Amino acid sequence: FKPPAPPEPGHARVLWMGRIVETKRLEWLFDIAEACPEVSFDVVGTPNEESDYANGLMQRGESLINVTMHGRVAEEALPGLFKSASLFCSTSTLEGFPTTFLEAWSYGVPVVTTFDPDNLVANNRLGSVVTTLQEQIGEIRFLLDSDVAWKAASQRVRRFYLESFTLKAIAWRYVELIKKLA
Repeated sequence: FKPPAPPEPGHARVLWMGRIVETKRLEWLFDIAEACPEVSFDVVGTPNEESDYANGLMQRGESLINVTMHGRVAEEALPGLFKSASLFCSTSTLEGFPTTFLEAWSYGVPVVTTFDPDNLVANNRLGSVVTTLQEQIGEIRFLLDSDVAWKAASQRVRRFYLESFTLKAIAWRYVELIKKLA
């Protein structure tokens, strides 16, 4: 594993992944892209079904010069997207536990999110938790503009992933649990 470097000015990339449905609020990402024209945004996902909402968002995304609409992406292409990302952005109103967070953290990519499962992001400083669009824009700009803040967040998320979610970390918890039950 090679730790990611802080984003260079003009080369920052924000990754968004999800189904294109209203609860994911992709329109927020497009508002962020319009507010941050110096940043590139990668959108991975498709609608579950055709709707005026989804069609309008797809057209809007295609019209933004700093947004790349990838659509559905093969699993083997995902590592490249995470490796090139400076931040992972979640704009959802509701989630379970987003596996995309785990994928981002495994590559040292901090998250800026509107949804925080069990306060995991806030309590472990794994990025930023926001409630408004303006806060999300501000946190994205802050992390992308501060090498020190970005690098500290990147190191925290990678360390947290290694200590909490690797096979070795999880297997060790099972061993301890079995010892307690024996």
